Amino acid sequence: LEELEKGNALFNERKFDEALVIYQDFAAKNPNIYQIYFNIGDVFREQGEFDKANEQYLLVQAKAKEKADIILQAKALASLGEVCLRQEKLKEAGDYFTQSIALNPKDEILAYNVAEIFFGRNQTDKAIEYYQLAIEIKPEWSEPYLKIGYAYLNKGVMA
Repeated sequence: LEELEKGNALFNERKFDEALVIYQDFAAKNPNIYQIYFNIGDVFREQGEFDKANEQYLLVQAKAKEKADIILQAKALASLGEVCLRQEKLKEAGDYFTQSIALNPKDEILAYNVAEIFFGRNQTDKAIEYYQLAIEIKPEWSEPYLKIGYAYLNKGVMA
């Protein structure tokens, strides 16, 4: 795990090539810890190698499905959505985030991200629906309240 922490530190320093070597070595030595493929996918995503990133996230999704791990399946779908966002494929990103929420409906960050996508696509009613979901999941989080206000303002609702 010390090596993994070193890889994470390198990733945070944006030393992606060095982090990738550590992550891939860790994956080779620990094939049953499939969560490492998120890290590898994140490196590829940050390097703009979106196809390679998607391969890693799909691998995690398949392994998580085998283990009936709904939380990691949802996270993999969200990661695929994030890649689509980077590629400005907003419809596909929204589809991935929506599937992710369907698997893990108690994740307020996913709900918020889906709302942001819909808001960015001028689908204000859908954005409000997902901001509201984020608020229901975590009522003490202020950001969705602000954004839902912007969404209503965008609709012309001033109440």
